[in-house]
Amino acid sequence: MATLEVVTPLFLGGADPSSTVELRPPSIKGALRFWWRALAWSRHLGDLKAIQKEEQEIFGAAGDDRACLGQASFGLRARWLAEPNRLAQTGSLSLTSGKPGASYLSYGIINRGQGNSPRPCYQPGGYFELTFQALRCADNQSGFHSSLLDAIKLFGLLGGLGGRSRRGWGSVALTKLEGESGGFQWQAPQNLDQYRDALLSILGSTDDTPEARYGAFGKGARLHVFGVGADALAVLDQLGQAYQAFRREPTNRSFIFGLPHSRFKGDVDRRASPLLFHVHNLNGQFAIAAVFLRAPFLEQQPCWKEYEKIDRFLDQLPTGLKVKGLTQAFGILAGGTSA
Repeated sequence: MATLEVVTPLFLGGADPSSTVELRPPSIKGALRFWWRALAWSRHLGDLKAIQKEEQEIFGAAGDDRACLGQASFGLRARWLAEPNRLAQTGSLSLTSGKPGASYLSYGIINRGQGNSPRPCYQPGGYFELTFQALRCADNQSGFHSSLLDAIKLFGLLGGLGGRSRRGWGSVALTKLEGESGGFQWQAPQNLDQYRDALLSILGSTDDTPEARYGAFGKGARLHVFGVGADALAVLDQLGQAYQAFRREPTNRSFIFGLPHSRFKGDVDRRASPLLFHVHNLNGQFAIAAVFLRAPFLEQQPCWKEYEKIDRFLDQLPTGLKVKGLTQAFGILAGGTSA
């Protein structure tokens, strides 16, 4: 059982995302699958066949009737413990008033261009509970693959849900994780040092991991943790202003931050950004995590040279004391600068 807090406004659409919001288990399961894959690359040292086999065992595989592959190894239920207030389209505009950086990061959900109404959302501060039921193919007595537990933790430390979740909107924070009958219990981090340690305990080392072939924690991946502020949207706004200023420089106007892009000429219409932002609640203070999952941008255009622009952006973010004993591949930094 896991409990998560909504840290920044959550734009998780229902059947009609332009007018409704709802907590949707399929969206949560998709997010867990994303973070599971991000971890699987280094765990299997880039063995795609082994990754696919384990993924099918845990999350299921459509159209495959072999044992343990047709159905997921677990069931998932989601319910609100404290449902946050909902903001209709007009109210959503107030979230970015006086916050140009947050407005820049909200393009597509609040800042949608002329003639397009903002989407409705859940306000921050709500808590929801995820209940997991082991169905089959467990690798331990708890009934779950240990890799799934790591994915749940990473989702609750770096992840989000809904529109623009890669840009810090819809960030969620894991506050409690425990097994049935007290089989295990996880403690949520309360400050930057504990947050850093919680991430390191999951990510480990990528020294012997090859360059990832998809967005994952492999060679060249980067994770920065920095900044503390008393307001989640103010922290996100400051990051957004830095990001906007960087992107406005002529040499940094690159499609490598995600497609569609006006300067991209190719057959691919969409490609998610390899750079992710997350806002995390640390006992009433808010920190930022910036994650770069380095992999070939497109199969026909790996674009390794363009990735230097993401590295330059990360290099200019606030930094502090380097984590002791950390491998150079991750470059996690824990800073004490105010955001």
